[in-house]
Formats: sequence, C-alpha cells, structure tokens
Amino acid sequence: MIAYSSITVRITGGIAYAYIVGVTALALFGGAGALEQAVQSLPEGGVTLPAAKFAVSWPFVYHWVGCARHMVSW
Repeated sequence: MIAYSSITVRITGGIAYAYIVGVTALALFGGAGALEQAVQSLPEGGVTLPAAKFAVSWPFVYHWVGCARHMVSW
C-alpha cells in the first residue's frame, strides 16, 4: 500500500509541475489576458467547470497531503 501511495504522490507532483509550467507559458506567450480568456471560454453550467476545477485541484491537494504524511512519518 505504501508503494502505491509513494508512486501516486510522485505522479501528482509531476502533474502539478506540468500545470504550473503550462499556466506560466500561457501567461508568458499568450499575453496578460490569455489565462482569463481561457477560463471564461469554459461553458457555464453542467459538469464542465466543476470537473475542470477538480482536475486542477486534485493533484495539488493529493501531493500536499502526501508530503505532509511523509513528514509526519519521519
């Protein structure tokens, strides 16, 4: 069980890193309002926006909790 947790923490860390690099590249090369336009282009209502929020937040939260668990166990 610990191996699955360790692997998942590493994977979510990579995903979170990719998100940060992607947002930085979008802001750097897309201009000041590119990120805002990308978020506003998502349709309102339905499951798209909540699914996008979950897809972005889950790797950060899981990685943070996994790191906290690692620090407590040491």
